Amino acid sequence: MTGPAFDELLRRLVEADARFVLIGGLAVNAWGVVRGTKDVDIVPDPDLENLKRIAEVAVAADGHVQTRDMIAGSAFSITALMASGERVLINTALGPLDVVQGLPGVPAYHELRRTSVDVEVLGIIIAICSLADLRTMKRTAGRDPRPRRPRGPRGRPTRIALSSAEDGNRRMRLGVASVILVTVERVVARTTTSSLVPGPDTSEVARGVRLRTAGKSLSNRPTARRY
Repeated sequence: MTGPAFDELLRRLVEADARFVLIGGLAVNAWGVVRGTKDVDIVPDPDLENLKRIAEVAVAADGHVQTRDMIAGSAFSITALMASGERVLINTALGPLDVVQGLPGVPAYHELRRTSVDVEVLGIIIAICSLADLRTMKRTAGRDPRPRRPRGPRGRPTRIALSSAEDGNRRMRLGVASVILVTVERVVARTTTSSLVPGPDTSEVARGVRLRTAGKSLSNRPTARRY
């Protein structure tokens, strides 16, 4: 199995006309907050035909669901699991697909869709969970509802207000650029500090060499300085 390819997994879902709202780490990233994630988290439209489309995309990517009693590897069995209204984690060759339903604090699809924002992510248009709903879900899960924002130049936090698909992509790029800028600034600061520490007196070293060469009865080597 190759490494995760979340962009391809999302692309296939969109091309199959699957209806869902993206939540979790990828949704947070779309709002400009850089955060790692291990899977694609979605809240699907519970319509049976829509669940079938999601299952078919997953099976086409070698998807399967491991339960306590069995391994579901067909579109029919995976659809049946999702139709129960419970959370289903589908492991695929493109990365894990976490189909989130029935969890405390996670609104249903139609409720999330009313406040979601359509954003171009990785070349495709995806419904992204609103920032307010993301904060509510994180708070319910016991996490910090205000994720740390990447710092921009001079320590100012980047803004994460999102008004359009184009603006959303610009915010995402700004978030990544801000993290890079801060890292560079810290490296430069450490380099500058270390350069202020005085080194050995090269003129004294040279003088010691000259004295030894001339056969003078002085020290064979210059006295080392302590700092």
